[in-house]
Formats: sequence, structure tokens, C-alpha cells
Amino acid sequence: MGEALDVIYQIQDEYSRVAALIALATVFPELMGEALDVIRQIRSESSRVRALKDLISVLPLELMGEALELIRVIQKESFRAIALGELISVLPLELMGEALALIRAIQDESSRARVLRGLARVLPPDLMGESLALIRTIQDESSRARVLRELARFLPPNLMREALELTRTIQE
Repeated sequence: MGEALDVIYQIQDEYSRVAALIALATVFPELMGEALDVIRQIRSESSRVRALKDLISVLPLELMGEALELIRVIQKESFRAIALGELISVLPLELMGEALALIRAIQDESSRARVLRGLARVLPPDLMGESLALIRTIQDESSRARVLRELARFLPPNLMREALELTRTIQE
């Protein structure tokens, strides 16, 4: 493994280097933390997000919090939303509240709506009310309608009335 790591660290392109490290980490899981560290050092946000998306599908649960922190510091909102949307599908329930806080901080409505649509499938019922509050902040009615349509399939019965009232605010 040491020789393979030496070769990987000689790769000049940051994304290619981390992609090779991720491939090695799937065989040697103890390298997952190192892969996160290498991703953290990638200068290009788009490459960092791409690498993070590659890692998320194989990342052990105990490192998901670190991945969430990496996403938190991404400056460009659309990139942050993409990475968050990817992470949400595998995020442990105990980190969902933090994910909702990150979603709330996304100013771009279409990015926020896109992440909320993905969140609907995995959000625990006790956090659904908070997601409805986030949906309420979406001004674009068609985006709000799409998110509501996705979320409605998973809503617990006690939130259906609130979702219906929110649906009635849509004019289009």
C-alpha cells in the first residue's frame, strides 16, 4: 500500500490524485480519512465537489460529519447544493438537522428547492415540519409546487393539513 500511495501522491492533477486515492481507499478503508483530507486541499471548488461526490458513495458513516463540514465551507452555493444533495441520500439521521441548517442557508431558491426534493425521500418524520417551513420560503411557485409534490408522498398524517394549506398558496 505504501508504494501505491507514493505513486498516487506524485499525480499532479488534484482531482486525478484524489480519484486514485478513493479507489485505493475502497480496498483499504483506513485511507478514507486521508481521502477527505486530500479533498479538503483541492483548490478548485468544482473539482472538490466532484471528488466529494465520488467519495460519498463509499464513505463510512463515522466520517459523514466530516464530509458535511467540508460541504459547509464550499463558497459557491450551487456547488454546495450539489454536494449536499449527494450527501443527503446517505447521511445518518443524527446529522439531518445540520443538513437542514445548511439547506436553510442556501439563498438561491432553485438550488434550495433541488436539495429539498432530494431530502424528501430520506428525511425522518420528526423533521418534516421543518422542511415544510423551508418550502414556505420558496417564492417561485412552480419550484414550491415541485418540492411539495415530492414531499407529500412521505409526509406523516399530522402534517398533511399544513401541506395542503401551503399548496393552496400556489397561484399558477
